[in-house]
Amino acid sequence: MNSYIVRIYRHEQNDPGSIVGTVEDVEHQSRMPFTNLNELWEILSAGKRGRPGAPKQGGGHAVEQ
Repeated sequence: MNSYIVRIYRHEQNDPGSIVGTVEDVEHQSRMPFTNLNELWEILSAGKRGRPGAPKQGGGHAVEQ
């Protein structure tokens, strides 16, 4: 099972899909940004297929810690 830390930095009260933050992959010690709910879901669902390296998302890149 994959473990993640999800940090949400900003969200719009009237638009639940508008959410900004980072996802940390605990096992691989990497961090991936997201700028909406779809990108967050893409990162988390990629983990089911293996390491969520760098899913295509608004220009974000995995950042090694």
